[in-house]
Amino acid sequence: MLEEWQKDPHGAPNPFQEPDDGAAQSALRVQLAQQEELELAQGLIIEVDDVTPVDFLDRGINLETQIHKFNAKLAEEKPKVGSALAGVYGERKAALLRKISSWRQLQYSHMPGVQVLIGQEDQQAEESDDVDIQPITVKMFLPSQLSALPPTPTQRSDRDRYASDSLVRKELDLRRCHAGAALSSLRRAIRIKINIYRAKDANVRGQRDGTRASSVLASYQQKVQLAADIYRLSHKAMQSLEPNGVWSTTFHALRVEDCRGPQLQDADDDHGTQAHCHRQRQLGEGQHVASWIWSAPGDQTGEGDDVLMRVDCSVPRSSHDWTFDLWRVRLATAGPVAVQNLA
Repeated sequence: MLEEWQKDPHGAPNPFQEPDDGAAQSALRVQLAQQEELELAQGLIIEVDDVTPVDFLDRGINLETQIHKFNAKLAEEKPKVGSALAGVYGERKAALLRKISSWRQLQYSHMPGVQVLIGQEDQQAEESDDVDIQPITVKMFLPSQLSALPPTPTQRSDRDRYASDSLVRKELDLRRCHAGAALSSLRRAIRIKINIYRAKDANVRGQRDGTRASSVLASYQQKVQLAADIYRLSHKAMQSLEPNGVWSTTFHALRVEDCRGPQLQDADDDHGTQAHCHRQRQLGEGQHVASWIWSAPGDQTGEGDDVLMRVDCSVPRSSHDWTFDLWRVRLATAGPVAVQNLA
């Protein structure tokens, strides 16, 4: 495959090109849109301000992700009271709360009666720039966040009362889509982080350059953590909607030790050792098994394992110029482009 591509780089398929996860997500959305058109024609669902149930759910999931990103960034930077940074976070929080308040109006129409549960949930003061900024604790009350267990045998559960079966199925489909996208982001961040570490270890000397490289490395570790957290949000929701369903054969619980590269030596890069070049298996290690994330394609095509391993193996192990290597890494963040083309 490599020889054919090198002979005809424009015509032959690139063996290092990642699967297009966006195509699968688009196909799923088209399928959901067609299903909703049929349901609208049959009078089974309604649109509220030209917003279909799928659009309503997707907006809610995206808001949930934005809340998590805001809280994670807030915890990382910890703006001081009265500082300019606190003012920036205050404005961001106020804008996000306004989006949630606007989305709530759609929720009251698509999930009638849910306002009984919401109560005072959204009654948060929008802090100014001279007060301590607190994390956003608003609960979205999507179908996955409603209890499926009735309080008593004679009563219906909150999910049965406030969310239709159709809404539950649609959220499950959307969560699968978001979980696949999060896994793709996670794998890409891990590959880039490993590549940065290897280039730093092989080429960077001196305190100034080492500090700069360490900062870049730390930023990608944060990207790894954020992608993992977003995936866990979707996994938790899917487990709530359909415990141990068919989706669980592809999307497993994500542990900290799962967030590593597919090769044996990748574990060394996380611990900062020097054994990553030609490491041999030690006694008791047996046959190395890659983390499951490298055999769970985000596009659900079933072809992700081989492709993802090829992409990872294409990343050069060293470079003679750290500046060039960092430039190549930055280009790699733009999308699933074969980074070995730039070496």
